[in-house]
Amino acid sequence: IVASTVQPQAVCTNAGGVVTSLGHNLGSDDTCFGAAGDLQNADPLLAPLADGARQPLPGSPAIDAADLVLCTETAVANVDQLDQARPLFAGCDIGAVEWTGVAAYLPIIVR
Repeated sequence: IVASTVQPQAVCTNAGGVVTSLGHNLGSDDTCFGAAGDLQNADPLLAPLADGARQPLPGSPAIDAADLVLCTETAVANVDQLDQARPLFAGCDIGAVEWTGVAAYLPIIVR
């Protein structure tokens, strides 16, 4: 995920080099990626930094959008940056951290 830079230039201009995409990356503009499976002009919808990572929020286009074959290869060891198993749901997420889902709490009704 390459997004939300603070500079006014294009996102990949801020990277300071050439970015070669092999697919299934996400960019907040259209200057970085153009391979099959890449998402361009997409807001990654990431949570604030916590535990050294920014987890995707519900509705993030990064959720389940990574290449499932590549993210389950031995080199990746089926875990994300936080040592969380991946994939957790239908597929792997783009980025370093897997979305863990939303905790839903039902109201307690006392009669």
